[in-house]
Amino acid sequence: MPRTRQGTHTVWAVYRWPVVIAAISALGLTFALLGDGFWDAASWLLLGSPALVGLHFLARRA
Repeated sequence: MPRTRQGTHTVWAVYRWPVVIAAISALGLTFALLGDGFWDAASWLLLGSPALVGLHFLARRA
């Protein structure tokens, strides 16, 4: 893991991806409430993407 100096990261650099993942999850929950058919499929994809991201980084770490 590369070393960085303290204080070189901005708040946006630290929280960018957690905010993106939260927005994707919120959009997936909204799609799940909107209807059936396309909305269900879109919500499954959006709500499954944070799990896939987590599995990706877990596999990359091992």
